[in-house]
Amino acid sequence: MQLSHILLGIAFVGLYGCVSTGLRDVSATTPLGVQIVDDKFNAAIGLSGPVQRIEGKQWNLVTSVGRTTHLTNTTLWFYESYTSDQWKYWYRAADENAKELNLRKIDRNVLLCEGGGAACTYSESLSLDLEDKILQNAAARGFSIKFYSKTGDEYVLSIPAAVAAAQLDAISTLTRSKTASASAN
Repeated sequence: MQLSHILLGIAFVGLYGCVSTGLRDVSATTPLGVQIVDDKFNAAIGLSGPVQRIEGKQWNLVTSVGRTTHLTNTTLWFYESYTSDQWKYWYRAADENAKELNLRKIDRNVLLCEGGGAACTYSESLSLDLEDKILQNAAARGFSIKFYSKTGDEYVLSIPAAVAAAQLDAISTLTRSKTASASAN
């Protein structure tokens, strides 16, 4: 199974709170609210940060930790629903240093249209990878990402230092426990 599929499943657990019974279980939640999602059939264990909601948007940090390699991949998941006469088409993101980030469209849906389509409710789901260095810097001072849409809308998402620090703490705790249990065997 591809890492992107693992991360997508973890993100939906975080954003929508749906956890299937049996194969994928939220096995624990850290004191800082990061859920550990462990599916024995995946090569990675997931860490789903608390969902943040602001201005009709939702986002969270999701990290995949390799079971044997302990390599990590952290992704920011972003979801917005809005009412408009057209799609926003979020297509680009940049960090505070004007560095382009790899923004991926996950899903776009029309949730509701009334009155011949004059105003519809749309949803867009996006993801972007965050390098370890970005997450570490964010844990110290917070971090902002600017999203750009094809309609000219812009949105600055601020990631508080406490949210990034909680994710890093969960990563560190998980990798330490996995290293310790591997050493014991």
